[in-house]
Amino acid sequence: MKNLLLFTFLFFLGLSVNAEVTVVIDGTRYFCSEDGRPPQDRQWQCVAHCDSRSSDGECRRYREDFCGINAVCIPYCETRTSNGVCRRYGDDICRSED
Repeated sequence: MKNLLLFTFLFFLGLSVNAEVTVVIDGTRYFCSEDGRPPQDRQWQCVAHCDSRSSDGECRRYREDFCGINAVCIPYCETRTSNGVCRRYGDDICRSED
């Protein structure tokens, strides 16, 4: 009976795992889905990664923006011309590298 309960618990635990990446920067949590689509009702954006800071905490040098494990920031195109060339870019979005 214990094994059945344990199996049931682990089964439902596995169902609740979704493909989201979470990054916490300066106390703010950012979410990015593995497939590049935003999770519902969550902040979903690329985060500037600070490579070195001054003594008062200001960022001196930035590295590549990121949104979590196996996710990269890519330019988001808001409007395109008829032949597919981007006319206007919006905020960067996160996309899975996998």
